[in-house]
Amino acid sequence: MSYRETVLGSVSAIVALLGTAIACSMRQPSISGEPSGWLTVAEAAEYLNVTERFIRRLITQHRIAFHRFGRHVRLNFRDLDAFAEAGRVDVRP
Repeated sequence: MSYRETVLGSVSAIVALLGTAIACSMRQPSISGEPSGWLTVAEAAEYLNVTERFIRRLITQHRIAFHRFGRHVRLNFRDLDAFAEAGRVDVRP
């Protein structure tokens, strides 16, 4: 393995670790015990157990609250929970 390949492999590993650390720090529970922070579209889809395409359709149709940071789209845990709760159908007696 060449020096360049070794350095690039190390840099890739560091970037992956930093990404994981940042993602974990964003999901720290708030004072109320609920998770807080921002999720990507992929993470939001995983959180709601739906496809990324479904989340992107909700965003395009403005059926779910989202935030833009430049060209990046992020969703908040509270907004996802509110969306899920709004779709709840109670059992008939």
